Amino acid sequence: MNTTCLLSELIEVYCVALQREKPADEGTQKRYRGALDIMLQLLGDREINGYSKQDLVVLKAKLYRWPANVHKSEEFSGKTAEEILRIKTAKTLDKRTVDSKYMEKISAVFKYAYNHGLIAMDIAENVVKSVTVAEKKANRRKSYDIEDLKKIFAALPVHPDRPHLAWIPLIAAYCGARHGEICSLRVSDINLCQRIPYLLLTEEDDNGSVVTNIRGEVSRRMVPLHHVLMKMGLPQYVAMRKAEEKELLFELRKKGEDEFVPLTGEYYGQSFERYNRKHVTNDLRKSFYSFRFTLHKALQLKNVPPELCFAITGHVPQFDNQKAGREDRLLADRHTALEQLEYPGLDLTGLKARLDTLLTAKKRL
Repeated sequence: MNTTCLLSELIEVYCVALQREKPADEGTQKRYRGALDIMLQLLGDREINGYSKQDLVVLKAKLYRWPANVHKSEEFSGKTAEEILRIKTAKTLDKRTVDSKYMEKISAVFKYAYNHGLIAMDIAENVVKSVTVAEKKANRRKSYDIEDLKKIFAALPVHPDRPHLAWIPLIAAYCGARHGEICSLRVSDINLCQRIPYLLLTEEDDNGSVVTNIRGEVSRRMVPLHHVLMKMGLPQYVAMRKAEEKELLFELRKKGEDEFVPLTGEYYGQSFERYNRKHVTNDLRKSFYSFRFTLHKALQLKNVPPELCFAITGHVPQFDNQKAGREDRLLADRHTALEQLEYPGLDLTGLKARLDTLLTAKKRL
C-alpha cells in the first residue's frame, strides 16, 4: 500500500490485519464491516491523507442523526447516505452506540494508518471520549436476582388477546433468548429431536439484527425446552395455536380491531421496559437482557462450561468462537446442561394457575 490509497482500501487492509490478530466469527466480521461501510458512505471515499480531525467531528454529528435500524426499513432502501440523513426518523442512534459501535472503529482505522506511517498525524486522537474501567463497570448490564424474578412473575398479566405478555418472559428466563428471537418464533419452530423438545430460534445480535453467515444464510440454533416450560403448559399453548391454524406463535391484536399483526421484538421490548420499571426495578442496568445474564449465572453455579452456556443463549464472545463450534453444542449436551437450571425460591404456582385458566377458556371457545 502507498500513502495515496483510498479510505476504502485502507479499511480493507485494516480488517484483514484485525482478523489475523483477533480472529472473529463471520457474523461479527459482517457487523464490523457494516458499521465501517456506513461511515465510508458518510465520509466519502477519497485519499486517506485528505481527511482531517474536523471530518471525524462532522461524521460523529451525522451519526447522531442516523436511523437506529436503517437496514430493517424499506423507507431507506436504495437511498444514499445523505438522502437518509434528510429523512426525519423517530429513533436515531444513541450517543453510546455512536461512540462504541461506530467512532471507535473508524478511529482505529486511522490510528492503524498513522502507526504504519501512512498519514502524518493521528486525526482520530481525542475524537472519541475514552471510557474508564469504572464507567464501563457502572454501565454494565446486571442479572436479575431472585427478588426481581419474584416481582416479574407475580405481576405478569395473563390476557387472552396478549398471551405473549406472560409467555415471553418465561421463555427468556429458561432459555436465555433475546426478545426478538422469541417474538419471531413460528409454531413449526417448536419440535422434537432425539426425544428432546426444543425451540428453533432465528439468531439475533444485541442490536436486534438477524445474524447471518458469510453465505448470507440466516443463523438458527436449537434450544431445549426446560422442564418448567413444559410444566407451565407451553406445549399445550403451541398445540392450541396449531389447531387455530396460526403460523406465528405470538401475534399482536390491533387496538379496536379484530386483525392480528406479527409481534416485533422492538415493540415488545418497549412494553416490557415499561413493565420492568413499574413493577420490578429502577436500576437501568437491569432490562430484558438481564434474563440471559441470570441464566448464565445460574448455570455457572452448576459448573456448566461457559462455551455451553453461550451455545444455549447464542451469544458467543470472540475468544470463545472455536470452543463454541465443538461437539458440546449438540442438542443433547445443551439439554443436559439446561435441565440443571433452577431458581431457588421462585414460586410460579400462581402464574401457572392463571395460564391454565386461559388455556381452558380458549378450548371452550
